[in-house]
Amino acid sequence: MISDVNKADRAFVIVSDIEMSCGGDMDDFVHTRYLCEFIDQYNQGDYKDKEVDLVFNGDTFDFLKTQIDHDTPHLIDEEMAMDKLTQIETAHKAFFETLAKFVKHKDAARRVHFIVGNHDQELLFPKVQDRIVELCGNSGQILFPGFEMRVGDLLIEHGSQKDQLFQVPVDRPFLEYNGKKILNLPWTSVTIINTLIPFRSEFHALDRIKPKLEVFERVPELKEWMLGRLWNYWTNDYLKDYVKSSDPLKKISWSMIKEAFKRSLFFNPDVEVGEAFAKKLEKEEHVKVTVVGHVHDPKIFCNGNRKVIQAGCFRDEFMLEEGGTKYTPIAKSYTEILFKDNKTIASNLIEVSGPEIEKWRYPKALEEYREVLREKLKVEKAIKENKSKPMIEDPGARALETPSVIMKATKKYQEAFKN
Repeated sequence: MISDVNKADRAFVIVSDIEMSCGGDMDDFVHTRYLCEFIDQYNQGDYKDKEVDLVFNGDTFDFLKTQIDHDTPHLIDEEMAMDKLTQIETAHKAFFETLAKFVKHKDAARRVHFIVGNHDQELLFPKVQDRIVELCGNSGQILFPGFEMRVGDLLIEHGSQKDQLFQVPVDRPFLEYNGKKILNLPWTSVTIINTLIPFRSEFHALDRIKPKLEVFERVPELKEWMLGRLWNYWTNDYLKDYVKSSDPLKKISWSMIKEAFKRSLFFNPDVEVGEAFAKKLEKEEHVKVTVVGHVHDPKIFCNGNRKVIQAGCFRDEFMLEEGGTKYTPIAKSYTEILFKDNKTIASNLIEVSGPEIEKWRYPKALEEYREVLREKLKVEKAIKENKSKPMIEDPGARALETPSVIMKATKKYQEAFKN
């Protein structure tokens, strides 16, 4: 903890990317008890008589990967969001109970803020907010600032709004569809839901391994399989709905296509969000400290007395070591900001070892994933080669092969490129 805490009158504790979902092996964070103990410490010791703001800086909940009746729809209305929240609260009941206790602290004010990230856009629904407030004891200190919050010279933002593939129009977070209000999910979220999440039971642990590029190098079948699924989706299902204008979330812009192509070309799914904020340091004199999440690598960018803290993450992740044969749990990280008279007097990026990770939480040996992927690729290749059993059976998808549909698609793509 920061040694300057005794000089401060207010502390911000900022945690990014916990990604808790419905429990079990596929939940990226199952150590609810540890998180509760982490929260409790800020009602004790040097913090007891200081104001404390607990800021969950996006992707606190993994609504994105939480299924509904074993399905993962991308046209998400409020009732679907509530269904997902019910699963999350069942798996992490103690988390909400601890927050209810936290805000009842009597010696100084306590506040809890939930900022929206790309995994928990469902937080924008009023019923979801109301239910979380109810779970936390109906306290007026449970707050939902949206995509960012500013206090004094401090800016806190998840960071996905600076990632072209996950941007959400702030002035249009919802769309009307079949008489219901649905989330205006970004293009990449829609793609992930439709191509990769259906296989999460087999490959969920691969997403927790770093460095990602080494994983792709050691498991080349993963790269081949993912690119194949993405290409088939973009050139068939996505394109079909885009041409028909039948799906409000299947949209295209030139900037989106350029960014997707660039990351696919180098097969680097990450973006340097912290660097994007760091470039603004020279211009924004009123912001002394910016805290972001989204990218799970902790870093600090400085320009004199101005700072961007890329907070890392709190979910379970592993480092691939010893030639790809060993997994080592990665330390969790978070950020503390100390205020005096509504100004930052100290800031720090803090690492903690976290709870002991159970063996069942570790990813399998990479060779086991390779065997599964080789079989998948073999089956998919056989289907493609067998003309009597085409991979895409429905007439609407096959119609894409006709010149008229291709011409229409080309025209729409060209129009999108102008934007």
